[in-house]
This record gives sequence, structure tokens and C-alpha cells, in this order.
Amino acid sequence: MIPCNERFEAHCLEWCDQRQNISVEENKRKYLASNTQQNTFALYRIDGCVIKDGERCDFLLLKCEENGIIAYFIELKGSDLTRALEQINASIDKLLPKLKPHLAVHARIVLTKVNAPDIKGSDYIKLSKKIRQLGGTIKQQVRLIEEKL
Repeated sequence: MIPCNERFEAHCLEWCDQRQNISVEENKRKYLASNTQQNTFALYRIDGCVIKDGERCDFLLLKCEENGIIAYFIELKGSDLTRALEQINASIDKLLPKLKPHLAVHARIVLTKVNAPDIKGSDYIKLSKKIRQLGGTIKQQVRLIEEKL
């Protein structure tokens, strides 16, 4: 199996190591993950690097295990949830062939604010269904997502 740090262009790799605290931040929006098991993760910049044009998310966090990959597509967005969903959906479509074999594909969206009302529209339902079929989950929060990986 191809190692996580060799899945995409080397210059798009932000880091690949066993850090306990994983942090991805942009414009006061932050994704934090606790890696207490000290598994090896790789973080790629997608926006403008792995995918240079078209719809794309900001980052891709990969955990490579012996039997497959666990992928976290991360979008740090202002208040446009619909656009964030489209960007993650497009990124999954473009990058999934390079993530084989995959165990799970997750979506993480951190917004600055959510325009009221926060109704889960057809884009959310469509992405949620795709993520479930890929064995993952979708999480969306304002300013910060924290989780244990």
C-alpha cells in the first residue's frame, strides 16, 4: 500500500507524523483533533495545491492503516454552508480514486457563522448520504470542531 505521505504531490504535504494534537486553522476557524494513540497522520493542502481549479475543500487529513485509509475532508468556511458542501463533495469525487482502499471518508466543516435558519437542505442530505455510503460521518460546527481520532 502507498504510504500516506506519498499519496499526492510532496509540496502539498503540510506534515506527516504522529503528533498528539492535530490543528488546522484559517481565519479564526479551527479543526482540532486529539491523537492519543499516536497514529501516523498526513495533512495535505487541497485548495490551490492538490486541486488547483474548480470546486475544492481546504485540507485533507489522512490516517493510513494496514488495511486501508481513513480520510477527513476539511473545509474552513465563512457562512456559506451550501458552498462548503459543494466543495467537499467535489473534492471527494476528484480524490477518492487515489484513496483506495479506503475504510472511511469523513467530512468536517467549520463555519464562522451559520446564516439562520440552519436548515439541512438537499446539498447536505446528498453529501450526508454519500459520506454514510463511504463509511464516514459529517460534522459541521461554528468556529471550532474538536474530536478524538
